[in-house]
Amino acid sequence: MIRLLLMLGVVAAILAVIMILGGAALGAVFTSDRKSPRRPMSAMTRAWMLCIVMVIVVGVATEGIALVPAMGIAAIGLLITHIVIDSRTGSTTAREPSPQEFERARLVEEFGVDGVELLDDAQAAIDRIERSEAATDGWLGNDLDFTGDLTAIRENRRATLELDGLVKELGALADPDSDDLAMLSDARTKARQLQCQSRQRVDDLLMCAAKAEEIDQSLRDDRARAQIAEQRDDVRSRMAAKLYGIDAAPSQAPSSSVDKITALAAAYAEIRGKVDREGGD
Repeated sequence: MIRLLLMLGVVAAILAVIMILGGAALGAVFTSDRKSPRRPMSAMTRAWMLCIVMVIVVGVATEGIALVPAMGIAAIGLLITHIVIDSRTGSTTAREPSPQEFERARLVEEFGVDGVELLDDAQAAIDRIERSEAATDGWLGNDLDFTGDLTAIRENRRATLELDGLVKELGALADPDSDDLAMLSDARTKARQLQCQSRQRVDDLLMCAAKAEEIDQSLRDDRARAQIAEQRDDVRSRMAAKLYGIDAAPSQAPSSSVDKITALAAAYAEIRGKVDREGGD
């Protein structure tokens, strides 16, 4: 009996080692053929089939005694396989860049990071202008066109990058003479001028956007004042009708019932006083 239990323990330990180490191996092996031309059987399906076969073999070999431990160890192996496959899939699956990201990368390559920031600021200012009520209602004219501003910024940025490249190329040459140094100085100055011109265009667009929004606020204030004036006129007219209508209405005399009650009450008071006086005598 002791030998049988010892044998079962050894078998269970061996199975545990095989399934734990094999789980990682299965995940690697089953995911290694993902680039096959034909669609293979899924990795977890093959892992399940292998575990079922191993459990059946262990159950038959031990006459069912080690069947339950084998099933538990197989479950552990399947769990490890699932974790390994998920980790490999997550590490090898790369998200495709969106069209916007492709376009952004192209602009950065063409104009540099600073140039893209200038273009972003300019486009944001243009969007603010075009969305404003002042623009849509024609307060800013009907021929707004900012194509020239964006084109100038792009061309200035291209020229700046070309000058920067030439400056680096000429500056890398050995033994620069006076002409080289003068050209380098002029090129750096010109690059700064182009950058300042682009920045000034963006600032002008931002100023125009702020002016358009000021006009929008003024238009909103005018509408609010007009609404308040309309409400004021309505309330005044109703109040005047009520107030002056009361003064113009003819005064109405008290009803006969009022006179009757007043006379009877006075007579009662007189009779009551006379009775009280006679009773006192």
